[in-house]
Amino acid sequence: MKISFPVLKSFLPELKTKNQVVDLLSMYAFEAEDAGGSLIEIKLPPNRYSDAGSYIGIAKELAAILNSKKLKDIKLLSTKTTKKPKQFNVRIENKNFCPRYCAQYFDGIVIKESPKWLKDALISSGMRPINNVVDAMNYVMMETGQPLHAFDYDLLSPKNKPEIIIRNAQKGEELVSLDNIRYVLDPSIGLITDKEKPLVIAGIKGGIGCEVTEVTKRIIVEAANFDPVAIYKTTKKINLSTDASQRFVHALSIELPMYALSRVAYILKEITHAKPGDRFDSLVKSANEKILAFDVSVCNELLGTKLSEKQATSCLSRLGFVNVRKNLWRAPLLRVDIETPEDLAEEVARIIGYENIPSCAPRALIIAPEENVGVIIKEKMRGMLRNFGCNEVYTHSFVSREHLELGFVFSGEVIPLLNPPSAEFAFLRPSLLPTLSLRVEDNFRFYDEVRMFEIGDVFLKSNKEEYSESLHVGISIAKKSGETFFELKGMVDYILKGVGVSEYTLIETNSKSQKFFFESALRIESGKQILGFVGFNSSNISFAELNLSAILRVQKEDYGYRGIEKFPSVTRDISMFTDLDVRIGDVIEEIILSDNLVRDVDLLDEYIDETWANLQSITLRVVFQADDRTLTGEEVDRILQHSIQILQKKFGIKMR
Repeated sequence: MKISFPVLKSFLPELKTKNQVVDLLSMYAFEAEDAGGSLIEIKLPPNRYSDAGSYIGIAKELAAILNSKKLKDIKLLSTKTTKKPKQFNVRIENKNFCPRYCAQYFDGIVIKESPKWLKDALISSGMRPINNVVDAMNYVMMETGQPLHAFDYDLLSPKNKPEIIIRNAQKGEELVSLDNIRYVLDPSIGLITDKEKPLVIAGIKGGIGCEVTEVTKRIIVEAANFDPVAIYKTTKKINLSTDASQRFVHALSIELPMYALSRVAYILKEITHAKPGDRFDSLVKSANEKILAFDVSVCNELLGTKLSEKQATSCLSRLGFVNVRKNLWRAPLLRVDIETPEDLAEEVARIIGYENIPSCAPRALIIAPEENVGVIIKEKMRGMLRNFGCNEVYTHSFVSREHLELGFVFSGEVIPLLNPPSAEFAFLRPSLLPTLSLRVEDNFRFYDEVRMFEIGDVFLKSNKEEYSESLHVGISIAKKSGETFFELKGMVDYILKGVGVSEYTLIETNSKSQKFFFESALRIESGKQILGFVGFNSSNISFAELNLSAILRVQKEDYGYRGIEKFPSVTRDISMFTDLDVRIGDVIEEIILSDNLVRDVDLLDEYIDETWANLQSITLRVVFQADDRTLTGEEVDRILQHSIQILQKKFGIKMR
């Protein structure tokens, strides 16, 4: 907001220089700077337009800062209001859009050039004088912060008693603005109309057909309050922002319209010799007064000061707060930003000056921060993947439909964006692999081997309309010659054990959605948790995706205390031939299930010879242990023999 120093000084003669105003506002109220010439630019917070978006508001702030009693007296013309004025009717069809509408009739208007003081004030503020009525509207808007508008009474309909209507536009309805631009409207846009035509895009811009001209004799002046959200949406829809709309979108006080109308009525009477007629006000009940508790001791505790009650309450009084009872203060009606007792302490702080508040180190109990296990695991995985020679990449969280057609792994529905920036970014990614595969392809053209990984969030919607966001890691190995799947599978095994997940199984997946991306894939499970997938699209390009959020849950379940075993374990190594289509994991699982004294089975060796007919050689280490005794060799051999018989019967193995 830009204001003129000479005009501001007319409200508070105590002001000396423009630089003084800039310094005072910057130190005690709002950020301000010299805008050249006589202008000062003030950057108002959004919640201060109601009380400080005007010359009167800024002058009151400066008077409070200077503790001055020389603020100019603002003269108003008070008139009794009525719901049924004799000269015109008002009908509000949407009271949520227009919670207050004030209007007053004036006749005996003499349109002429404005007096020198008024023209000088407008020119100094960067506005162009037009005539005494229009200039009065613009000046009072600058003076009070409330936009106003004047209609030529004789151009309104019906002629005998015009009716002003506040309603929503009809679909396709048009309005030609005062600067001769045609706007096509829709029902989301608020209008002020008469019986025949739209007059104003409410809160934004006036239209032709009822404007004040040199032949105008009678006028109706309006001052209204509009829904800030509706005004903001309209400015974006019709791509039009005005000084009036900028004020309305910042939620002006409902008390401001009548104050501004009383002020402009006084000025019109003085400079146009107008005769005021009936005044209309739609407001049924005034805004609730905000009465807040203020305790000096609490204020001092918040600010770290030692102010006396007189010092603290003096600051509030200078700002227009009124002490209604002991420790209870009423906020000025225009201060829509005041909501809590802490706001009162903030007002005291800025008036006494932040530089006058003593600085001291905060007193707090210092404790060690909690470990963020997720961050630790993520960094640990990064380190392991870098040690494997993988390069980290970053891809966009938004994907296109073409990306989705590459396939995704984890179950759930894809989440579309409500307002996508483009077709290329229309969905939230449900998996890291589609975009990671594109990066692999881009690099595979130039290198014989590509190793990549990405750690990032993926997003899915369940059937219950629940949205989930989880952290995943995607890994890929591509080689122009050589097998990649078993290397990647070994990397995944190393990573899972490295982050504390030792118990998991690999299960061949037959899901169409999962095989849509993979030519062949294994699902990684631990209990009921799906930890991820590892698979390949061709013999030389393999991918894996792990759900770090699920891994965290499994890892937490793995934590626990287990005492040192009282009795020793016994191990036996067994070697066997199996058919190539027999899965080693199934063999291990059968041995574990064969007896409860089998504690663990590990794969020691796997070998395939091209001369063998559809056979593979594997060596397993079986660990036996009891909780209540030391196992004998005979007992272990008997259990092992039983396990071998099961394997021979189920898989047709041959012992080596």
